[in-house]
Amino acid sequence: HKAMEQVIQSTKPYGTGFRFGQDAPYRTAAKTGTVQVYRPKDGKFLPQQQLPRKLRDHATFIAFAPIENPQYALAIVIEHASSSKASKLARKILDAAILNQYPKPVDTESSTNGVQSS
Repeated sequence: HKAMEQVIQSTKPYGTGFRFGQDAPYRTAAKTGTVQVYRPKDGKFLPQQQLPRKLRDHATFIAFAPIENPQYALAIVIEHASSSKASKLARKILDAAILNQYPKPVDTESSTNGVQSS
């Protein structure tokens, strides 16, 4: 539990989920992760942006909150994305559940092809 708390609650940007918990009014324990989709046979890894989308890693994020009396737990997997996208989504979900703060709806009519960039 302590290690998962430090992923989020560290006062220095050491934890991989540091940005998630910087201004959260509740304490969260979490773990970020990456699911490797492709491993080159020659061992020479390319930056994710240089790989075809279908070969890019998946992002994972698990969390529970509040630490003192856990009421919520979640696990997120986002295909072909960075862990920062998974942690941003987790923060929105936990804010909605714990603080009753819901993100503004997306206007799909004015966004490109109905997709919102973050």
